[in-house]
Amino acid sequence: MVQSGIPLAAGTKIKLADDVRSAGRLVIDWRVAKLLQYIDRQNGVTWNLEHICRELRLGISPPYAARLFERHTGQGLRNYAKRKRLLKAVEQLIATDLPIKVIAAELGYRKPFDLARTFEAQYSLTPTRFRNANRLRLMSQAS
Repeated sequence: MVQSGIPLAAGTKIKLADDVRSAGRLVIDWRVAKLLQYIDRQNGVTWNLEHICRELRLGISPPYAARLFERHTGQGLRNYAKRKRLLKAVEQLIATDLPIKVIAAELGYRKPFDLARTFEAQYSLTPTRFRNANRLRLMSQAS
């Protein structure tokens, strides 16, 4: 149970450090919960941490926000945002026929090549090959 009072996006997994458990219950700093919520709403699109700290009125410096986030989640802010962007790309590749360049633009990549390079580094497939492989798999399951 998250005690921050801020709902987290479905599927948000949080690895906890020992110091954020209290009486066996999950205790997440409200500032970390707000950061998670913000990043989830933005689909991981590139952002400026100083701007976010001001916009969300966290009352902490960007370096402290980054440390706090990592302490509570076990991963850095940029890494978390990158993973969210890639998961959104996976969803769109499977569920839509949108061109790769449109998906890349919607997720804040400057060029489709940037998405392709990041995607291939993570999944060992280009977005096009991933889409084709999953379509074949889905078609074979349907028949």
